Amino acid sequence: MGMSIQIRNESRAMIRTWPERISLPIASLDPERFPLTSGINPYGDTIFNQTQVERVSAELVMWLVEERDEATRSALETLIQACAGVHRFQYLWLVGE
Repeated sequence: MGMSIQIRNESRAMIRTWPERISLPIASLDPERFPLTSGINPYGDTIFNQTQVERVSAELVMWLVEERDEATRSALETLIQACAGVHRFQYLWLVGE
């Protein structure tokens, strides 16, 4: 089923949501190389603030460069775009299955 992607403000009000759900093989990530991304919970909610989103985005780009699976690459590209849409006083919400 996958995770849904949302951007919310400080009051938890929805700013934007993506229609497609994404699936990522998070369990295969090395926590040393991907400290924030490896902590994404595909079955629960994971929330990143603006400062964290900048670091998560850098990790996602690094992962994208190395990834060969097209479905995973597409999911990473979608998530990178979502990260770019997070502004001051906003949060990236990844809502798991």
